[in-house]
Amino acid sequence: GAMLTDEFLAFAADRLARGGRCHERDIVAAFRRYYPRYRYADMERSVDGQSLPDSEIADLARAWNGSMGRPGERTSTGFWKGISLAGGEE
Repeated sequence: GAMLTDEFLAFAADRLARGGRCHERDIVAAFRRYYPRYRYADMERSVDGQSLPDSEIADLARAWNGSMGRPGERTSTGFWKGISLAGGEE
């Protein structure tokens, strides 16, 4: 939905950087840490959590890349070249 897209944009502005490389699952994991309500793909048992599959977060990353003029290139194995995670990593 629109809210999720906005959330990803806020996350991307804060955590994604042009240049470097990372794997799609690193972006997914960082997004889940950034928004605790999406911490797990299945949040059925939590009161305030929302279930969100990894694939949907990966789609958001691809859409963001397109909207930014495609700074990154995704390989078939899920590696992103041209996008990396900015500071704040644990």
